[in-house]
Amino acid sequence: MTFSPGQQGKYRPLVARAWQAHCLRTGQNPDVDSAHETWYRKQLMDACGIYTTKQANQTTDFDGLMAHFAAIAGDEGWTLRTAEGDERRLRYLIRREMERGGLTEQYVQGIARNMGFLPQSGVAPGAKTDAAFFDDLPADHLRRIWIALVRHNKRHAGQRVERSAWSGERKRESRVRSPRVNAPLPF
Repeated sequence: MTFSPGQQGKYRPLVARAWQAHCLRTGQNPDVDSAHETWYRKQLMDACGIYTTKQANQTTDFDGLMAHFAAIAGDEGWTLRTAEGDERRLRYLIRREMERGGLTEQYVQGIARNMGFLPQSGVAPGAKTDAAFFDDLPADHLRRIWIALVRHNKRHAGQRVERSAWSGERKRESRVRSPRVNAPLPF
């Protein structure tokens, strides 16, 4: 699988900056295409054990390659972003499950507290805000919270369907007119 167009738009410029940085360090001419191709394939092999980005995974290999080329190019922004890649993705998944289940931040804090990730008194001292408490949690904690939310939503999905079906039937019933008692006969 190859990278998405959005990923390519981030990946290719970083590779070009890494190539320029490599050439500056080694004194190579950056305009020699064969040297660039050889260097590029070697970097792919060193970083992920692949020969072409068509063999790459869009998440783990993308982060690995971006971290590798960011280190060569000296790009601190991408180095930090790829270091927190798993946490960023898990925070997104947690927020998505919260929206799906209609869950509040306090409910998720309760899950984290019950799992021992937060002190029983509330949010950890020094945490940013109540709403961003899971921004400081490591990936393994976030993964466990996400799994708990998925299970919660699966458990309660039947109840939500029953409630929505019941309220839908209720609306249909209220639209049906009751027959008039003194209505004239149709014949």
